[in-house]
Amino acid sequence: MKKILTFLFLLTHLALYSQQSIGLSGSYGFLFPHYKKMYNFIEHHPAGFSLYYENIYKPFDTTQSNKRYRIEAYYTSLSNNEVLGNAYSILADVYFRIYKEKIYFFLGSGISYLTKHHSEDNYRNFAIGSHFNVYVNFGFDFKLYQKNPLQIDLQLRWNHFSNGAIKMPNAGLNIPSIHLSFGYYNNNKSKTSYVDSNKLLQSKYHIFGAYSTKQNVVNNVNYSLYTIGFEYYLTHYNAVQWLIGTDVIWDNSLPAYVKTKSYELDKYKTIPLKLSLKGGWDVHIDKMDLIFQVGVYLRNVAFKYQPFYTRFGMRYFFSKNLGAQLSLRSHYAKADAIEWGIVWRGK
Repeated sequence: MKKILTFLFLLTHLALYSQQSIGLSGSYGFLFPHYKKMYNFIEHHPAGFSLYYENIYKPFDTTQSNKRYRIEAYYTSLSNNEVLGNAYSILADVYFRIYKEKIYFFLGSGISYLTKHHSEDNYRNFAIGSHFNVYVNFGFDFKLYQKNPLQIDLQLRWNHFSNGAIKMPNAGLNIPSIHLSFGYYNNNKSKTSYVDSNKLLQSKYHIFGAYSTKQNVVNNVNYSLYTIGFEYYLTHYNAVQWLIGTDVIWDNSLPAYVKTKSYELDKYKTIPLKLSLKGGWDVHIDKMDLIFQVGVYLRNVAFKYQPFYTRFGMRYFFSKNLGAQLSLRSHYAKADAIEWGIVWRGK
């Protein structure tokens, strides 16, 4: 309890020194049964609550929009306490303004701990195979009221839990939900922090290497994946940077995967190499980057089933150039791999 009170005191202290807010949010939703068998363990609507800290950077350049982000500690039930348990998550969201300062689109990711997973005793849970999972969300935020000292927001959110095939099964959980939040808001203009976007350390390119491990859905064998990526940034002046790049992926699970599709492969085609062309953007928040990317495979033996991918993740820079990366790469809405890596930022 002392730690929680200390944490609340620090957040309140921070909120006094710029355009920031802290608050509580309640959520209510439903488990989306993307597999028919999921209907068998839906018993109630997932409900939860969260504690959040929100900040807004104001650029000196008035032609640029404010940079809004939120850090959140989130708890939710998962529609069946006996089979699915509950989820505890830490996440970061970034907001993109759609209409004035009233309507936003947001994206975010983080880490979740689920209290129940598949086991011999809990065989009905075919969705999650491990306690720790990647959490990804996106949705729309409506600012219903904002006047010192109260801020009220309504969110329509899509929540996704997956372990990136580290341990089978990995069908994942999807929960659409509605969130109503009440926050302590302080718009002290004399103390609001302004950011000169032109003086931020902006990248011209990133090079990263990542390692992943995943299980095959058929034989539950663990396979290693290695990724090397290059990204060139088309914009160098804003807190949000657009990029193009390529990934080279050595996926040792690929030959076993295509055999399940009744492929007749020669020696050349079974080489587990994937090449891609990608685009996306990074959002800079102090020493952290939130990354959102979409890629199409130029070479992939399983192209018919995996023509493109998405990547959501975070990077944290220990220095001006060197950082660590945690990301989730997915095919369609199904997670393929959790990537742990090192990234180099160049100018």
